[in-house]
Amino acid sequence: MLANMFDRHKMFSPFRYITNIDPDSPTIISVEYLSESRANITWKAKRCNFAPVRRLNIQEADTGVALSYPETNWNNETEIGYQIVENITVVENQTYFWNVSVVYDEGVEEATSQSSPIFEAAVVGKLRVQYSKRLSIDGSDEGDESGEVYSNSDIDDDADRHLLPPFLDFDECLSNPCHHNANCTDTEGSFDCECNPGYNETGFNCSNINECLSNPCHHNATCTDNEGSFDCECNVGYSGNGFNCANINECLSNPCHHNATCTDNEGSFDCECNVGYSGNGFNCANIIECSSNPCHPNATCTDNEGSFDCECNVGFSGNGFNCSNINECSSNPCHLNAICTDNEGSFDCECIVGYNGTGFNCSNINECSSNPCHANATCTDNEGSFDCECNVGYSGNGFNCSNINECSSNPCHLNAICTDNEGSFDCECIVGYNGTGFNCSNINECSSNPCHANATCTDNEGSFDCECSVGYSGNGFNCSNIDVCLRISCHVNADCLDSHGSYICRCKSGFNGNGTVCRNIDECLMNPCHPNATCTDNEGSFVCECNVGYSGNGFNCSNIDECLTNPCHPNGICSDNEGSFDCECNVGYSGNGFNCS
Repeated sequence: MLANMFDRHKMFSPFRYITNIDPDSPTIISVEYLSESRANITWKAKRCNFAPVRRLNIQEADTGVALSYPETNWNNETEIGYQIVENITVVENQTYFWNVSVVYDEGVEEATSQSSPIFEAAVVGKLRVQYSKRLSIDGSDEGDESGEVYSNSDIDDDADRHLLPPFLDFDECLSNPCHHNANCTDTEGSFDCECNPGYNETGFNCSNINECLSNPCHHNATCTDNEGSFDCECNVGYSGNGFNCANINECLSNPCHHNATCTDNEGSFDCECNVGYSGNGFNCANIIECSSNPCHPNATCTDNEGSFDCECNVGFSGNGFNCSNINECSSNPCHLNAICTDNEGSFDCECIVGYNGTGFNCSNINECSSNPCHANATCTDNEGSFDCECNVGYSGNGFNCSNINECSSNPCHLNAICTDNEGSFDCECIVGYNGTGFNCSNINECSSNPCHANATCTDNEGSFDCECSVGYSGNGFNCSNIDVCLRISCHVNADCLDSHGSYICRCKSGFNGNGTVCRNIDECLMNPCHPNATCTDNEGSFVCECNVGYSGNGFNCSNIDECLTNPCHPNGICSDNEGSFDCECNVGYSGNGFNCS
């Protein structure tokens, strides 16, 4: 009989193919008889080339039922569908044979599947029928509205069976007609499918509700939709249950490098390396700023941990970023007899001509020691120079000297003979005269110096007189000095010097005048002291005293390095200047250098 049914199934061919696609055949999962005229068929069909199911064809092989449904309850995700078949006739304890086919379409194209394998479904148990009224066998109304329930077996006569309006009542939920995410509730003559919490739709098709769309979580939390539920989890940087989230201050755990600054943000934090360091804030390395040559070309860069210092080189002044040449010559560092030449960052001291030394100390050169003059000249060494002067009897510039013939000028007495010598001449009185040759006279007794040395001999014709010279007293043969200073008064600032027959009034050192009148000499006008000293004129003398910031005897003064005594604040820098010093607070401090905060 089953073979005949298959043959009958093959004969029934309501389906056709529109395209050349040959989709897989569907399968029947279950057939549930809801009543003698209704059944619920659950089936499964795969997608065909991503095309959805558009129509369902159902055939019962024994009764010849062939139905087509343009709308289906097919779930694209589960690939399962169901269909309530009505207006059929089934009898309890009988077996029926079902098959289905589906029609796919994608746009204008359509494809019909092969029919499913035959599904054998028997009506098991008694069909229960509910009557609204009890009827007599002949169909008359007996007026009993008790609503009693009878089984079909209670009707003995098949002739009377057609009078009973059939109604099946069984537990449809036993066949799991609802979606797997729905709850089935059996009712009198039917059942209800209701989607579980977290799902919506009809109960036959239940789709997950995305609770996250309503933003149930805290605004600093992430909502994760699950199948039938959802989770709230605080975002990174926040703590809580997801419905309430509070910012976490990550900086409290010191996550950054010790040379970085941590900034707590809402839900995060930032690590930033401190000035002078580079890195991502979690690892910070010292920046060697000196490698980029930040200082002036005439400054020295010193790299520190997290910073750097720029210091102008010796001979330059400034803050290290701007350095200008120091004109050391303005402070007169060289010797008085030297010339200072300022260079870029330094200076040179060179003794002037006539002096030698380092330039800081210059001493006069005695040029005469090298005999620069003529052999017949006299060399006179001066301060920084020398003079050559031809000796008496020679003429020239001192470097070249030639003999002078003095006799050509008749230097001798008329009664004398002149003899020229190399560099000199002689005068000799002629016979009959007596004298030096420059003076020749008749033989003069006085020539034998008969008188005292301090007396004057007067030759007379045949005799002579001896008379003590002025300032002496005696008879001419014996003469003694007269001390004129005993009766002469010189100036109070002068000394009287007795000079064999006369006297001299000479002003004392520090005064000038003729001895009778002496005035104080202002030696300071000649600048006898060092350039860095102060000259004080006194009565008859003067005092040289080095200025503040210098030490020495006043004639030679050298700069005092005040910085050696650390006069500045510990957080200040001392700069020694010529004759003074400056205190300046270090970078990061303020004040006058003596007090820095």
